[in-house]
Amino acid sequence: MKNLFLFFLIVGWSINGGAAPVAASSFKIKIKRVAVSTSGDCSNPVIVYDSGNTLANISYVDLSSNPNLFSEASVANGTYNCVIWEVSDHVKFKPATSDGSSCDSGVELERDICGYGDDKEDAVTQNPNKLIGSATNTTCSVTTEDVKPLYFSTWSTATSGNSVQTGVPPTHQDDATKGLKLAAPIVVNGATQGILEFDTTNSITTWDHDYSGGTLTCSPQYITFSLR
Repeated sequence: MKNLFLFFLIVGWSINGGAAPVAASSFKIKIKRVAVSTSGDCSNPVIVYDSGNTLANISYVDLSSNPNLFSEASVANGTYNCVIWEVSDHVKFKPATSDGSSCDSGVELERDICGYGDDKEDAVTQNPNKLIGSATNTTCSVTTEDVKPLYFSTWSTATSGNSVQTGVPPTHQDDATKGLKLAAPIVVNGATQGILEFDTTNSITTWDHDYSGGTLTCSPQYITFSLR
């Protein structure tokens, strides 16, 4: 068995694309559940962490403050090709410096990460989401806090969330449209614990919200996970 800290080798999570990224002095998310699967298509997932709470009763954790996550959870020995996180689609972040556009140093913002844009966030065909163990897709709302699944798989090739359905598993090897890339299978063998590091160096950017050049917002971009 291994501690859940071991989950990600090198993975980039990009929510919205943009330019001139800056570091985050804080980056807060709510984590509801985490599951693993030995299959690249993320079938038969095994839940290894469950908060047991609704989103309203889950506290935010700041990824930039070296949080101690999942210390009570463990993963059975095996080789895992998929990891699934269920998080709140509302994230909070604070730019460490100003980018000269819409991101101001020290100002905490909250964004909904579930869809490509506010006009498409509630469309299942545009941004489907499949909760852990569910047989059907769910929708997201632009007005409420929703559970957002994030699929990381060795079958997925995308390292950015732009125009990628991050909330559903890949359906074949080298799938470029579903899920995010897990750089290598996670091999669990023994009782050694690892440390999961979150790099928020270039995690905030000004984003062209409707791709028209007219609506610019300060938005989350990248969080990089690494294992040591």
